Amino acid sequence: MPKKLFTLWLAVAALSLVAPRAAQCADDAAALVKSMVEGDAGERDKAEKKLRDLGAAAVPALKEAKAEKEEVATRVRNLLTDILLDTAKIDPADAATLHEVARQEGKAKRYSNAERLYRRAAQLYDKLKDDADTRKDRAKEQQYGDKRRVCDRMKDKAGHKLKGSTHTGVNLGFVRVGKDHDMSDDWE
Repeated sequence: MPKKLFTLWLAVAALSLVAPRAAQCADDAAALVKSMVEGDAGERDKAEKKLRDLGAAAVPALKEAKAEKEEVATRVRNLLTDILLDTAKIDPADAATLHEVARQEGKAKRYSNAERLYRRAAQLYDKLKDDADTRKDRAKEQQYGDKRRVCDRMKDKAGHKLKGSTHTGVNLGFVRVGKDHDMSDDWE
């Protein structure tokens, strides 16, 4: 068998093994999320551990999870946050996913998760900006810099909402020295 034909055959064989595994992981993740949402405390613990083991493969199913109990919904969102933070790579898609989930967490008033996700997204955008600078891609460098500044601003906002503070600085009674913080419910 010629070398090129063998290489092609090997690639097709590898893809035929990967595609069913990916589908199987997605099915497993959906079943585990269902078990986590609908099961008792023991089932939830087991499902959470298995979902953590699945890692990034569990993210789509966790994003789609709908829990009626607030405690279960919080647990699902915390698990999603942990997995995203653990599996995020220096990749524009990962940074965008973190940014979007952080925005959702901020809108849902889960400020702790929002702050953690915005912090990690800002780190990824900073590394992507540095990479674009190295490649002399000024447009991407500017784009990632802008996104990093948005993430920093939103991270600070989530932190201040978490603490309940609207102002940092000194209030002398007749003049305030410091910075007022954006405490609106608008999340970028």
